[in-house]
Amino acid sequence: MAIAAAVSSNDLLKGVPENVLRELQKIKSMFTINRETLRTVTDKFVAELENGLSSHESEIATGRPTGQEQGTFITIGLGGTNLRVCRVELTEELGGYEITQRKFKLPVQLRQGTVNDLWALVADKLEEFLESQHITKGMEALPLAFTVGRRALIFLALRDMTSLLSWSLSLHREYSAREDRGVALVNDTTGTLMATAYKDPQVSIGSIFGTGCNAAYIEDCGSIPKIASYGIPAGKEIAINTEYGAFDNSHSVLSRNMFDEAIDSTSPRPGQQTYEKMVAALYLGEPVRLFAGCDLSRLDCIHSMESSFLSAMEGDPLDSMEETRALFREQFDIEPKIQELKISRLVAEIVCTRAARL
Repeated sequence: MAIAAAVSSNDLLKGVPENVLRELQKIKSMFTINRETLRTVTDKFVAELENGLSSHESEIATGRPTGQEQGTFITIGLGGTNLRVCRVELTEELGGYEITQRKFKLPVQLRQGTVNDLWALVADKLEEFLESQHITKGMEALPLAFTVGRRALIFLALRDMTSLLSWSLSLHREYSAREDRGVALVNDTTGTLMATAYKDPQVSIGSIFGTGCNAAYIEDCGSIPKIASYGIPAGKEIAINTEYGAFDNSHSVLSRNMFDEAIDSTSPRPGQQTYEKMVAALYLGEPVRLFAGCDLSRLDCIHSMESSFLSAMEGDPLDSMEETRALFREQFDIEPKIQELKISRLVAEIVCTRAARL
């Protein structure tokens, strides 16, 4: 069999029954992306980027950091388990900065809390940090950046998410009354691009590749038909947020197999984020988990097999695969045989290879 020949040199599938080899070959063919398909995907991706530059007008901020910016700023980062408050000073040195920060662990009871509980905690910890930095009322106001990660919303599972919207609207009205002014609303990829460009003005792409995936890049205003009426001169630069995790939701070039369809159907947004579900860390372990195909209770939980599990399998020595065996035992209460471990490793390689090629 083709799949056996490809791995016979390291005895990965030595002794595997013929019927299992046939199934593995089927799985490999489901996840194989050839060069012609990659060219088609690339052409479609470029076409979608160009289409995005030509439609849906919106107000866009231009320019990027030069590394010469100066000032003092306060940042709040709300993640899945921690709240981080920082004082950031952009210094006179080109691209220079100094950061003072404190990290506060989010109480577990916030999982069942209200949105008011959350903001009360944020306010208390911000006040505590400002006092530690001797920043008091009456001093010159400092710009504040507030980032909220997707994991934070998952972690908090606030009972009344409508309160979050109501809070944001009331906050907007309060800010308007106080003449507080929002400077920018950016996502993590654009923020990554801007922050890195401050250190190196030649940087043109900001990319997030983890639980999800996305990228922002620098574009010339002269190449964006949809803002031609704005009178922005060619040569002026702006950041473009691609949201490429949603590439080809119509499935015109990204062919899905039975595993992809199963993952999509159980996701919070079926039919959306097609590309992301094929390459991002949140989803990479799912095809391997589903491959088990038997009643293994801990593997029945969606996203129970993280992408780090796949990395560990691929890096484990083939003669014993003791690290992989220990992971199966600790995380899933499973005692697999050596051949089962090797088959699982092969499936992991097949899944990760497709993700890497895409």
